[in-house]
Amino acid sequence: ISMNSYPNINELFYITDLLITDYSSSMYEYSLMRKPLLAFVYDKVQYAASRGFHRDYDSNVSGKVCNTFDELLQAIADEDFQHEKLDAYIEHHFDHTDTHNSDRVIDWLILGNLPEQYRIALEEKQAAMQVIRGKQFDIPELLPDRGTN
Repeated sequence: ISMNSYPNINELFYITDLLITDYSSSMYEYSLMRKPLLAFVYDKVQYAASRGFHRDYDSNVSGKVCNTFDELLQAIADEDFQHEKLDAYIEHHFDHTDTHNSDRVIDWLILGNLPEQYRIALEEKQAAMQVIRGKQFDIPELLPDRGTN
């Protein structure tokens, strides 16, 4: 059954027993359902060369990484999904996994009740940005000669 034209992949997660994906961000949403996932990345070297990764791919997937079709088939046959990686993956990628996000937006951003740890982190980031904005980045030997007027 091809579901390629189905408009919302997240709805399909409810009827999915095993997600086989590649570099799609769908693994983030799917991981919250705590179901098995296999990453089939037969072209990882080429993908890394052409698109690149912003972090190590293999250690940032919520399931087993399969580099060949044979590995994929063996993982399915053995039910080897490395499901034990899931908790650490969710903890690393999600601050909150409850259903109170709208409440947090109202409390934190609209009412201004930002938790202390986030307020401090934000102030530190703002201070660091002020330092960067105050830096002089002109390197005279790299700038074109503008002459003297």
